[in-house]
Amino acid sequence: MSLVKKKDWYLDYLLIIVGTGLMALAINSVFDATGLVTGGFSGIAILVKHWTGEIIDGGVPLWLTNITLNIPLFFLGWRIKGFSFVKKALVGEISLSTWLAISRCGILREMISFWLLYTVV
Repeated sequence: MSLVKKKDWYLDYLLIIVGTGLMALAINSVFDATGLVTGGFSGIAILVKHWTGEIIDGGVPLWLTNITLNIPLFFLGWRIKGFSFVKKALVGEISLSTWLAISRCGILREMISFWLLYTVV
């Protein structure tokens, strides 16, 4: 009998989805709301949104810029290393972009703002 249990494959993907949800919450509620910029493509997405705010109402959405900037990197990684190398990162990017889009809409946005304010008080 083995004492070390092998981790289930779906647990990795579940943790990626939960983690990217928390990242999207932080990006939308803290960084974007206060005008701070995080590193990487998410930070570039915040800058693009700010710079295009007068041209497009509200600027280019964070999720759109984030996924657009990552597409060439995924094709490059796929070409060089193969799909098995890219698949978890692809799940993470699609999940992050989805969470960024969802966390900026309607009732969910109000709930997030309320709970963040509640934790401060």
